[in-house]
This record gives sequence, structure tokens and C-alpha cells, in this order.
Amino acid sequence: MLPPRSFLLQKLSAPYDGGVSAAVAPVPTDDKDASKAKKKESTSNIGWILSLTKEEKLPLTVGVTGMTIASAMNLVFPRIMGKAIDVASGKPAPGGLSRKGFVVVVLATFFTGSVGSFLRTYSLGMVAERIAAKLRRRLYKVLLSQELAFYNNRKVGELVTRLSGDCQQTANAVVDVLSNGYRSLNSAVGASCMLLTISPKLTLVSLTILPVVGTGAMLFSKFSSRLAKKHQNSVADMTGVAEERLNNIFTVKLFSAEQDELDHFEKINQGILVNAKRAKRARGMFMGGLSLSINCSLFSVLYFGGSLVGSGELTIGTLTSFALYSGFMGLGFSGVSSCLSEMKKTRMSSEALFNLLSLPPAADGEGTLTSVKGHVRFNNVSFAYPSRPDILVLDNLNMEINPGEVVAIVGKSGAGKTTIASLMSKIIKPTSGAVTLDGVDIATLNASWLRKQIGVVNQ
Repeated sequence: MLPPRSFLLQKLSAPYDGGVSAAVAPVPTDDKDASKAKKKESTSNIGWILSLTKEEKLPLTVGVTGMTIASAMNLVFPRIMGKAIDVASGKPAPGGLSRKGFVVVVLATFFTGSVGSFLRTYSLGMVAERIAAKLRRRLYKVLLSQELAFYNNRKVGELVTRLSGDCQQTANAVVDVLSNGYRSLNSAVGASCMLLTISPKLTLVSLTILPVVGTGAMLFSKFSSRLAKKHQNSVADMTGVAEERLNNIFTVKLFSAEQDELDHFEKINQGILVNAKRAKRARGMFMGGLSLSINCSLFSVLYFGGSLVGSGELTIGTLTSFALYSGFMGLGFSGVSSCLSEMKKTRMSSEALFNLLSLPPAADGEGTLTSVKGHVRFNNVSFAYPSRPDILVLDNLNMEINPGEVVAIVGKSGAGKTTIASLMSKIIKPTSGAVTLDGVDIATLNASWLRKQIGVVNQ
């Protein structure tokens, strides 16, 4: 008679225990310690990422220079369009230029802006890729330096997601926030200054958009940051479940549990869809409100500005320039608000990644032996796996292997054969007692050195 299917779910979620089968779910980490670690890391993770950009000074400088050039050319664009309209309507070209000379200056300005855009896109894009590569290397190094017990409480699929997805997303988000924030701030401040030089009266009309945009951005920031964290954690859970089930596809088919696994996966998948739907709805409402505010502001500018054109205070070209600058200012301030929202969202969604990056390496001895004779002794060794602390696999084991002896350890499955081999190579540590090599406790020996002294033939 086959065991119930609940056994299958336990089997698939059981942590690796060094070869001993165990249908026991992982033991969760201490919630209080985890929350303290999250609070500590959340205050420093963005600063740590920003510090990585210091190692990319040259491409970062080139990217910022290109961004400055592109932003400056963008600010000149409305002025050029206004002058172009005036010149086309019969007015003389500015600066005493001929019409052909004016066209040449305009094309040169556009070309300069395109060069700046290329430098910004390429250089800052490479900065993001290099930061992502450094994050992946550091995270992989941290994962390799952890003890086996570390993996008992974590799904490998989730760790792979942090390594493959979160590192890239975090690096891209930080660089995007820097570049978009800088560009938006330039647009907002620069366009505001240009508006004041054209018409202070119209400037007051166009500024009515700011309170609406600011309030909407703050509300959107708080809501979207929470949803981003939930979404990223849900994706990591889905990846972990899918990888574990597919790695154990033989067991799934043995118990004819395909439909059960599909239902379980679909439940997680629907959770991701719900979070995504909420996020898209919030973003849609924010963008819709932003569009309404900008259009109302632009209508007010054109309506009031039309009266100024009729009175002779402004030309049609100047009003066109003002309308474009008004749009630049609105988009600039909304961009700054969005960048602040993205920065907060990035900080919250990257907490899991930085909790992993902050893990210290496993404690290890530094000692070695000048010559190895091969005298191994187990002195009152007891051992229980972290997932089953109340069940001793080994209970006060005393065993001695002299140099030159050939010893075979036999026993039924789960008796502790693999555990003994793992203890000898320091893959796991005894709960109590000591394992010695030539009279030296292996706890004081360097694990890498010790394992190089042991020959292993896999089954």
C-alpha cells in the first residue's frame, strides 16, 4: 500500500540531511533575529550599492557628462521650436543669422544632444552590468562559504532567483534611479527657470500642477513599494517550488501527484497575478491622474497665454516655447517623485538579497598538519540534524581507525553511514564529542586542507 500523498509533499520539502532520508519540513529561522537583521540591512543596503558605483568612476563620469549634455540640449529644444515658428512666420532669425545658418545651428544642437544620449545610455548601462556582475560574484561567494546547515532552511530555487534575478534588478534599479533622477531634476529646475524668464504670470498658472503631482506620487510610492516586495518574494517562492518539484519529478510521478503539484503551483501563480494586478492598477491610476493634471495645466497655460498673445505681450513662438517648457517642468517633477518612489521600492525589494550578502562565512579552523598518518578517532560523538534536533543519528559513538586499516561501515538506511563520512570531512559538525585526526581535533583544522587529505569515490 502506497503512503498518503501528504507524505510526498513532506518528502519534497524536506531539507538535505547528508544522505539520511527525512520527511520533515524545514525549521523556520528565529523571527525576532530575522526582523532585526532586516531593519539593520534596510538602512544600509542602498548606500552599499551606491558605494559600488565609486569603482566605476570613469564610465560613471562619462555617463553623467553625456546626461548633462543631453539634458541641456533638451532644455534648449523648446526655445528652438519657438524661434523656428517665429522665423517661419516671417520674423528675422535670432543672433543676426540667416535662415540657412539658423537651420545649421539647430541641426548641430540636435546632433550634440544625440551624442550625449548615446554616452549616457551606453556608459550607465555598462555601469549597471558591472555592478550586477559584482553582486552575483559576491553573493555566490557568500553561498559557497556557508555550512551545510544553511541550506536546510532554504529552498535552492529561491537562492538561484536571488543570484540570477535580484542582483541584476537591483543594479539596474539603482543606476536607473540615479540617471532618471538627475535628468528629471535638471528638467524640473531648468524648465522652471526658463518659464520665469519668459513670463512670470504664466509660470504661476503652470505651477498649479505641483501639489497634485506631489500628493499622488507620495501615495503611489507607499503602495507600490509594499507590492513590489510581495511580488518579488512570491516569484522567489514560485521558483523554489518549481525547481524542487522538477528535481524530484520521479517521486511526483511515483505517487501520481501531477494534479496536486499543478494545483499547488497554480495557487502560488495566482498570488503573483493578484499582486501584479494591484500594482498595475495603482500605476494606472497614478499615470491617469498625472496625465489629467498635465493636460489641465497645459490648457490653462494656452488659454491664459492666448490672451497675452492678443495683447502683444507674447508672440506665438514664445507661447509655444512656454507650453513645451511647462510640459517639461511637469514631467520633470513627476520624474523626481517617481525616482523617490523607485528608490524606496528598490530598498524594500532588495532586503532579501542584502540579508544574504551580509551573512558571515562559516567558522573554520586555521590549523594544518605537517604530515598525516591517518589515525582517526571518534570520541563520544553524538549528532542530530538541525531539522530534527530531538532525534540523534549518532549517540555517544566511540570508534578508532588506525593507520593502514581498511574499515567498512555497514547498516540499514538512516543508520548514520553518510553522517560518519560527513563528520570526518567537517561537512557537518558533531552535536557533542570530538573527531580527531592524529590526536588533533579536526575542529581546529582548516576544512579545505582536511578535505584534500581525504579520497572519495562516489556511488
